[in-house]
Amino acid sequence: VVMPVAPAEAGPDRTICSDRVVLTGSPAGGNATALWNIVSQPVGGTANLIPNGNSLEIRDLTTPGDYEVDYTIDNGICGSTSDRVRITVANGATAGLTLGAATVCGGNNNGVLTLSGANGNIVRWETSTNFWQTTITISNTSLEQNYTNLTQTSQYRAVVSVPGCGEVT
Repeated sequence: VVMPVAPAEAGPDRTICSDRVVLTGSPAGGNATALWNIVSQPVGGTANLIPNGNSLEIRDLTTPGDYEVDYTIDNGICGSTSDRVRITVANGATAGLTLGAATVCGGNNNGVLTLSGANGNIVRWETSTNFWQTTITISNTSLEQNYTNLTQTSQYRAVVSVPGCGEVT
């Protein structure tokens, strides 16, 4: 008597910023075998799959985009079960340029700084009056940051992030 195949679970979908990832599927159990297959990848993608039972290392994820991998548990008699996992290789965050720097008269001034060329989501703006020895967080996620009535030299920067890739300024 051969037991039915356990449900295959390939693990959660994820976003990465590196060129490799290790996946761990549910154990195959008994006489069953675990099989990994690439289902889809971005045009130009050259994913290199290195299976080891219910684990899979994927290397050479150098093309940003979605990679879909199928995980199958099969015992050859009682059928098979499968599950898919999506790995999104993200372009890393790029800080871009802050436009609108100006020299102003102290106390009675205003202006707008604009972030240009960033890749990612603006998570906040920051300002400093001592060249980043101390930082003040500004709760603003827009492309523009206003300033008004500055009384000392101030620096501003946007903090940009791509999920799973960290923050850059």
